[in-house]
Amino acid sequence: MLWFSLSLLAALSLATADAIVKRFYSHMSAYEMALIRLIFAIPYLGILLIIVPWPKIDGTFFLCAAIALPLETVALLCYMRAIKVSPLSLSLPFLAFTPALLSLVDI
Repeated sequence: MLWFSLSLLAALSLATADAIVKRFYSHMSAYEMALIRLIFAIPYLGILLIIVPWPKIDGTFFLCAAIALPLETVALLCYMRAIKVSPLSLSLPFLAFTPALLSLVDI
């Protein structure tokens, strides 16, 4: 049942981050909004980089990363643009259910 609590926490965290970005950074461009969001994640990722052991990386990883990186970049920029131009009540409900839907797929 831990997965249910973590799913709710992930949805709440994502919605809170989106509300903060909309409230304080919506006067910026979508590029700047995405950059600020990523910059605030760097300290947490740095801590995890030290704590979590590194796996062995092969060519498949780099292939997947090369394919996923442009797609993730475009998705993040579109997401920031949606947060900027539309009310959160219209754009966030689609993403708030992502953890719940993923948990159903995992069953």
